[in-house]
Amino acid sequence: MTLNSFLLIIILTSQLPIIVHLHRIRESLRRGNVILSAAPGAGKSTALLLDLLCHLPTDGKKILVLQPRRVIVRALANYLSEQVGESVGQRIGYQIRGERKVSNHTRLEFLTEAILTRRLQNDPELSDIAVVVFDEFHERSVHSDFGLALAIESQTALREDLRLLVMSATLDMQLLTSLMPDAEHLTVEGRQFPITYNYCPMLAPVKNTRNKHWQQRDRLERFVASVVVNALEAHCEDILVFMPSVRSIQNTCDLILTTLSEQVSSLAVDVLPLYGALKRIDQQRAIAPSRADRRKVVVATNIAETSLTIDGIGVVIDSGLERRLEIDLRTGIQGLVTKSISQASAYQRAGRAGRLANGHCYRLWSKEAHGHLAKQSPPEITQIDVSPLVLQALAWGTQLSDLPLLTQPTNAQLTAAKHQLTWLQAIDDKGGLSRHGTELIQNPSSLRLAHMQIKISQDYPQSCSWAHAAVGIAAYLEVEQSKPRQDIASAYKQWLDGLDNTTFSRMAQSLQRQSINADMSIFKSISLMQVASCIALTYPDWIGFHLGHGKYKLSNGKQVVMTRNDRVENAQWLCIGGLKQSDTGDIYVTGYQIIAPEVEQKLLTPEYVTLISIKWNGDSQRFQRLQQTRLGEIVVKQRPLSFSGVKHGEDQNVKQEWFKVITDKGFSWLPLPPSAVSFLYRCRLAEKLCQRQAIMPFKGFSKQSLMDGIDEWLIPHLSQAISFEDLKRLDWQQLFCNRLTWDQQQWVSQHLPNQYELPSGDKLKLDYSQVAITADESIKGPTLAARMQLLFGLQATPTLAEGKLSITFELLSPAHRLLQTTQDLASFWQSDSYQAIKKEMKGRYPKHLWPDDPANTAATKQTKRHLV
Repeated sequence: MTLNSFLLIIILTSQLPIIVHLHRIRESLRRGNVILSAAPGAGKSTALLLDLLCHLPTDGKKILVLQPRRVIVRALANYLSEQVGESVGQRIGYQIRGERKVSNHTRLEFLTEAILTRRLQNDPELSDIAVVVFDEFHERSVHSDFGLALAIESQTALREDLRLLVMSATLDMQLLTSLMPDAEHLTVEGRQFPITYNYCPMLAPVKNTRNKHWQQRDRLERFVASVVVNALEAHCEDILVFMPSVRSIQNTCDLILTTLSEQVSSLAVDVLPLYGALKRIDQQRAIAPSRADRRKVVVATNIAETSLTIDGIGVVIDSGLERRLEIDLRTGIQGLVTKSISQASAYQRAGRAGRLANGHCYRLWSKEAHGHLAKQSPPEITQIDVSPLVLQALAWGTQLSDLPLLTQPTNAQLTAAKHQLTWLQAIDDKGGLSRHGTELIQNPSSLRLAHMQIKISQDYPQSCSWAHAAVGIAAYLEVEQSKPRQDIASAYKQWLDGLDNTTFSRMAQSLQRQSINADMSIFKSISLMQVASCIALTYPDWIGFHLGHGKYKLSNGKQVVMTRNDRVENAQWLCIGGLKQSDTGDIYVTGYQIIAPEVEQKLLTPEYVTLISIKWNGDSQRFQRLQQTRLGEIVVKQRPLSFSGVKHGEDQNVKQEWFKVITDKGFSWLPLPPSAVSFLYRCRLAEKLCQRQAIMPFKGFSKQSLMDGIDEWLIPHLSQAISFEDLKRLDWQQLFCNRLTWDQQQWVSQHLPNQYELPSGDKLKLDYSQVAITADESIKGPTLAARMQLLFGLQATPTLAEGKLSITFELLSPAHRLLQTTQDLASFWQSDSYQAIKKEMKGRYPKHLWPDDPANTAATKQTKRHLV
C-alpha cells in the first residue's frame, strides 16, 4: 500500500470535522495565503497536516509547522509518524533547540517558533520550504509574531510562491486580516462534546500578613488538591489540572497524593506532572494513555492548553492562573509573573475535557469573575524585553518598527532595548548593527549569555578553563537565575552537585557550538575571579558600587538593596546576576558575586572612563564642571574644575543637562515673567477659539504640551546658559511667540489683545491670569478692572476672539475699590444692583458723576465741577 493510500484511510476513518474541508483548504493554499479558524478537536494539527503532506504539491519542498512549545513539537511529530508507520525523522521530523530529527526524506517538519527566525536570517527566501504553518497562533508568542512578519516580507520581496497558513481556535480576525488582506479566511467547526461547567471559587482571601504570598499559594494548592480528590470520586475519567508554575505543580502533586492516602486509599491513581523543563521520558508518561486498572491525574502548566491531546482526559480543573514573562521598563527587570488567564485561554483549557466524550470543567473562580477576564491575553511582544527583536530586525536590514508586525512594541520598550543593546555593544553609535551584534545573533544563547561567552573567548582564546567557566555559568544563569539567595559561586557549585553528568552535558552542548568536555569536575573547579568575570560580562549594566547600609548603585544608574541576610561586609563592588522588585518598589539583589580588589584591577579598571562632566548644583542653582572617572553611571572619583562660561564643544552637554534638570523639576519651576504668563494664556485661548482654517492648528500651549516639546522651543536657546539667573534673562514671551506662525501671531495680537481701549480713550491692561478652560470646554475670559465712570456709554459688554469670548469687568469706585463684577454691562446698568451702588456712591463721592442711565452717558475721568 502506498503512503498516500495509507494516509487516506487514516484521514477518512478518523471522522474529524476538518475532513470535509480538506480539499477546500488545499485549493485555497494553492491560490495564496490562508487564515484558518478551527475549533478545538477539529483536527487541524493532525489530519490537516497529514493531508497537506499527502496531497499538496510542493515540488519536493518542505512544509514547516511552528508550535509554541518543545513538548508539543515532539509529541505531534511522534504521533503523526506512528500514524503513517514510520519512525520520526523520515517523512515527518522535528527540530527544537539542541535536538534535530530530520533527513533528506523529511517533508513535514515541526519546529519551535524561534527557530524560524534563524532560518530566515540564514536563508531569506526559505528556498526549500513550500508552506509555513503557524499553529496555535492565538497565543501570540513574540516568536510567532516576529516570524510571521519576516515570512510576509520574504514572500512579498523574494518568494511569491511561498504560502503561509495561520491557524488557531481563537483568532483575532480583524487584526490578521489587516496584516494579510489577500489571505482567504476559512472556518471549521470542532468536534467538541458538551462540557458541564462548575464554578468553585475559593472563599475569603488570606489577610495581609508577612507571608501573604506564600500562604496564598499554599492555600490554592491545598484547595486544588481537595477539588481533584472530589472529582476523582465523582467521575470516572482521567483529570487534567492547570497550575501556573513548576513549583505549584510539584506541591499540588504531593498534596493530591497525601490527600488520597489519607481519605481515599482505595483509588488507584497516578499523579503526573507536565511542564516544559520536565525530562522527556516523564513528559511521555503524562501524555500516554493510562493503564486499564488505574486512573490518571495530570497537573500541567498551560503547555497542555493547546495542540497537545492527552488520552483519557474527561475532567479539567482550572486554577485560572498562568505565568507570563513581563518586563518592568522602569527597572529593566524581566521575569515571570503570575496572572489571571484570558477568556480565550479558559475556553481552550476547558476544551481539553470534551475531545472524546461529554466532559466536566471545574473553574476555580466565580461566574461573575469570568465575565471580567480579558477576552484575549495581551500579545507577548508588548510585555517583554524586545532587545533580541530589535537586533534581529537590524540583521534583516530594517528597523523593528518598519516590519509588518501584528502589534508593535511601545516606544518605551524600544528605548529600553536600545539602552541594553548599547551596554552589550551590539549596536554602534548610530544605532546600526555592530560586528559584535552580528556575532550575538549567530550564538544560540540569549543576548546577554552570548555576549559573555564571546567576550570570554576573545579575552582568553587559548584557555580551556575559561571556556568551561563561560559555559558553566551560562548554563546556571539560564536555569537558576531567579533562585539564588547567596553568592553565585556557592550557589553554582550546589547546583552542579544536584545534576547528573548527562543532564549537564546536554545543557552545556546546547549553549556552545563547538564540542566541549562536559566533565563536571572541570566545571566545579572554576575560580571566584572567573565567576565574577562571567557575571560582570553577562550583566555589565548591573555592576554595583556600595553606597552604605546595604545599598548599591548600579552602572546603569539604578539603586538596589541587599537583604539583611545577604549583606556582605567590606564589599565595595559587586557583580549582580539576579534582581527582583518588591511590592514596595524596592529592587533587591537575588544573586551576586563579590568583586575582590585584585579582580577589580583586572576586570573593572580597563572599563573606567575619564571625562569632563557638567552637573547641576541645586544649592548654588547653577552648573559646575567636574572631572569624573566613571563606570557607566557610577562615579568612581571626581574633582571640580573652574567654570565661568561654556567652552567650545560643551554647548551640547549643557543643553542635555538643562533638558534633564527642567524635565525633573517641571514647567512650574521656570522663571516666567508676568508678561510671558499673560501671553501664554492668550495662546491657550487662541488654540481653543480660533476657527480660521487657514491658520490652524495652533501648537499646544498646555504645560504638558510645552514640556513634551522643550527640546524644540526652549533647549536650543540654552547652550550658553549656566545658571537659574541666566534663565530669568531669557525673552520668554518671544520663545512662546516663536511657536506661532506670522498669521497666528497677528490673530492673537488683534483678537486677544494685551490691552483694551475704553470709550474714554484709556487703554487698560487685560488680565488673563484668571483664564480657565474647564473639562466641558467652557471658558472664562480675561478680566479688565476700571473705575465705573470710564465705562459709561458701553451699552453691551465687549467681546474678544471674534465674538467668542466675553470680558469680565471689575467695576471700581473712585478710590479703586471693587464695587461689582459683571460680564453683562447692559443688564447691570438696568439692575437694582446699580441703583443701590449709585445711591451709596452719591453719598460717599458726591463730586463724581452717578447718572440714572449710564448706558447713554458719556464716559468721563472728570468730576462734576470740571464737567460744568
